[in-house]
Amino acid sequence: WKNLPEVTINYYLMDPEFSFSSNPFVSEDASRFSIIKPNKSAVQPLPKDKDTLDVPLPGEYAKANVLVEVLAEGQRKTQAYHANTLKLTLTENYGRLEVRDTGTDKAVSKAYVKVYARLKNGTVRFFKDGYTDLRGRFDYASLNGTNQQIQPLQQPSAAPKNGLDYQMLKPAELNEIEKIAILILSDTNGATTREVNPPKE
Repeated sequence: WKNLPEVTINYYLMDPEFSFSSNPFVSEDASRFSIIKPNKSAVQPLPKDKDTLDVPLPGEYAKANVLVEVLAEGQRKTQAYHANTLKLTLTENYGRLEVRDTGTDKAVSKAYVKVYARLKNGTVRFFKDGYTDLRGRFDYASLNGTNQQIQPLQQPSAAPKNGLDYQMLKPAELNEIEKIAILILSDTNGATTREVNPPKE
């Protein structure tokens, strides 16, 4: 900052699956929070002799999924914070992930994984979901069923009005994937999201 005496910091508690499902490719989407009252708001004075400041999360949000919004002089910046103890390893070339506990390095089994694909024409499709196996692994890039009838590609359709009813990816669209968004959600280890490139093969 420069010549700014203070900022307002707002904290919004988030449901990670709902936030991800309603907009999988915008991890810092704050537009929907603009009409919601924040769970907590604080005015943060800024030191005159500095231009950066570390502000720790309030204690009650240290283990929560929260969107942090900073407001000042008509400017707005946001950052999503997902509390988790997940160590995520991605093998993008093969479309696989492995989830381990950061403290114990043990595999995190039964973590819920939800995957969306964005096509080259901008259309977003629900790709697949499932759970990590006993080794904490999940194949996020292959379709579960391949005996579906292949349809020709359609023109991009508008995003669903409620943000949650994205159509299922069709086998004919596999080669049209531009980006993949992944949510990993564990009852014991929290949540995290990633955007990755599709596998080369």
